[in-house]
Amino acid sequence: MNKIYLPLSKPIATVIKDKNYKTQSDDVYNRYKEKHHKSMKAPFILVPPKRAKDKISFRDLLEKTDKETKSLELMVSNISDDAAGKIRFPDPIANNPNLIQSIDLIGIHENHHFLLCKKWVNTKINS
Repeated sequence: MNKIYLPLSKPIATVIKDKNYKTQSDDVYNRYKEKHHKSMKAPFILVPPKRAKDKISFRDLLEKTDKETKSLELMVSNISDDAAGKIRFPDPIANNPNLIQSIDLIGIHENHHFLLCKKWVNTKINS
């Protein structure tokens, strides 16, 4: 989506003048969990096929994550902070975050996964 959305939204964002923007996001995942007493489900389009975990190794997953991170870095490297603060994503659950907040949300989300993995490893070690 970003490969199409960012090039289209950048020219619009650069002409918007004198608007303030946020640089951090609320932890929408934690807020959802507190409100609904369960973790937020991924949208169906992001859920991998059930047998995907049997077909991909941990190394493959790391390589793919690294590749996607570098791709995102390349996409946003030529966008000024001012324009990035004005590029908004249509995500009502996250209050339509700007590009800066979206990247912050990626960090929050990945930290959540890291903590789940850490908890799983500690459980396996202590069993």
